[in-house]
Formats: sequence, C-alpha cells, structure tokens
Amino acid sequence: MKKLLSVVAAFSMSLMLVPFSAAASESIAEDAVSAAEEVVSVAETAVPAAEDAVSETDSFLSFGYYDDLLEDGRVVYYFDELSLTLPADWRGNVFIIPTKYGYSFYQRASYDRYLKEHGSAGGGFLFELKACSDDSYTDLPQYEYLGVGQRSGLNYYLQLPSDYRAYNDPAIRESYDRMFSQVSDIAETASFYPAWDTDYAAEDAVEAPWTAAEIRYSFEQRMLPHYFYDNPVNMLNTIDNFGMYALWESVSTENGADPAYPAEDYREHWYAAPDTSVILQVELPDPDANLLCYRIYFVYTAEGTPCYFTAESELFAPDSAIICTKDSDGTHMVCGTMPKLDRTSETYEEDLADEAAIIAALTGIDGEIMPVG
Repeated sequence: MKKLLSVVAAFSMSLMLVPFSAAASESIAEDAVSAAEEVVSVAETAVPAAEDAVSETDSFLSFGYYDDLLEDGRVVYYFDELSLTLPADWRGNVFIIPTKYGYSFYQRASYDRYLKEHGSAGGGFLFELKACSDDSYTDLPQYEYLGVGQRSGLNYYLQLPSDYRAYNDPAIRESYDRMFSQVSDIAETASFYPAWDTDYAAEDAVEAPWTAAEIRYSFEQRMLPHYFYDNPVNMLNTIDNFGMYALWESVSTENGADPAYPAEDYREHWYAAPDTSVILQVELPDPDANLLCYRIYFVYTAEGTPCYFTAESELFAPDSAIICTKDSDGTHMVCGTMPKLDRTSETYEEDLADEAAIIAALTGIDGEIMPVG
C-alpha cells in the first residue's frame, strides 16, 4: 500500500504554523503597488459536457495513463485495460482531457480558437474513449467499437462527435478533417491487456516501487490539491516557511525514491491583489513525463476560497503548457493552452507574472496582482 497520502498528512500535521489570517492577507496587499496596466481578462471555461446523454451503464475509467514515444514518432497511450497508438503527425496537434467517464481527444488548433474567441470549450472534439457494461453504445449516432476489456468485461468504444467541431478556418478545417479520417485507423490499434492470472497468489505478489515521476504525478495532481482544499491556511504557511522542495523531498523519500529533481528548480513567488486575494506560484522542475506540471498555483481569495491551478505538460503539445484547474472533489478541468515558458529567456520573470495574472483572471480576481517579497 502506498504511503503517499499519509506521508503528506503526517508532514502537514507536524508543521503547526501561525494561521494565514485575513489580517496577514491585508498586510500583504498593502505592500502591493497600485495597478499600472490593465490585466488581459481570460474567460472562465470548463470541460465541455458529454457529446450525448450518458448511459446509466457508462463506467468510470480511473484517471491516469502513461505513454511511450516510438522511434517512428508514433505515440502509444496506455490506459486502464488497453492501449491506443496515435499517428506521428498528431504530436503537437492534439491533447487529451480526462473526463468523468473517459478521455477526450481534441484538435488543439480548433479548441484554442473557440476558447479564445467564444469563451467555450469543446471545439476540435475528435473522440472520447469510454466503456459501458452493456450494448448501449450502439444507440450513439457515431462510434468505433474497440472490444471487451479482459479484466472488467466492459465494452470499450470511441464516441465520435455528433456535429462538425472544426474551427472555420481553411487550414484548421483541413487539419481537422485529416485527423478525423484517421480515427478509424486509431481504433484498429486498440490492444487489450490479458486478464489477470487467477492462479497467481496475491500473497506472493511484489509491488514494484514507484518511480520519482510517478510519485511526482500523485504529489502534484492529487495530494497537493487535496490538502490545500482541506486546510488552505496550513498549506500556504507550510510552503512559505519550508518551501515546496521540503515537501517533495519528504514525500519521495518516504515512498522509497530519490528526490531526483534539483532543489534549486523549486521556486515560490507570491502575488497580492487589491482585494487582499493572494496567489502562490510554484515553479517546478521541467517535466520528464506526461501530465507533470511546469508550475502550480495556490489561490486564496479575499473571501477565503481556495482554488488550485496547474500549468501542465502534454506529450502531443510539447511547446505548450495546458492550463488546468482541479476543484475540491478532484474534478479536472482544462482552461486553455499557453506557450511553454522558456527559463533562459530574458523576459522569463515577466512571463511568469503574466501567467499568474491570467490565473487571477480565471479565478475572478479584480485588479492587477503585484509580486510580494
């Protein structure tokens, strides 16, 4: 049994710090310089609703997958019970959004344009990987059947769009049409894993140790948001007093892995808004696996509401950061994409501040945020 959650709980409980009070928040805000430029507003967005009504027999697919880049440029994505292989020319043109019942694949160009110009998510939808316990998928207008999971007995399929989702631009439409024409070929690459050997004795099983990247994924995507929403004051004070690297080092060590990443790659930046809202931006080491984060944002609003944001990596968009948020019940939502920031750029510090301003706008914070400390 992994000790990941219990380690953070014990670590946090051991750090009994001065509460992050409203008075402290006001003090930080007083140090902020009044706004000099208007922050470019960004529309709030959420993951689009399912293409059609969800069947009562649709099954939850556990969040998490990993990928393997082949020598010819194709990428194999390994999900719960099967793998799918995507063409090499999809890299940089598609990204995956975990949904309540599966994984949705989008053409990046259409998604970004709809998001920027209309404030709506869902543009560029290509297909969603889903599973159900019966044949209700046959009622869908369009789908690609993949087969039966050997471990669960569920029917796996790709749910296709019920309408045309490409942005109205000739080049983007041509790219979308080409990608959509390859979906049937992708369906044919589905490879199901064999059923578990029922003769295998559970007591003889040896659990493989987690890699640093696997621990880091759970640290960034599960533990930190869980404990931030549970006790935002304690989490902010813990990071302020000890730094993010101390948390990471404790968690990785307790789970039998070397911290692996340099301590100097973990940096914290604090920002304050005129309404006393506070944003903690945490820089992280460059991701060495899919869905790891470039940066994490802990937002604590003037009303005392915590909000957790990430700037994530995506194998198929290597030059971009996927801006996401995760709410208190663990729902993962994509807000849009931004160019990946270059640490060697002369404008890097300014770019960090600009990204933090976008996070503030997504949270509904009014006025310009300013760095503190």
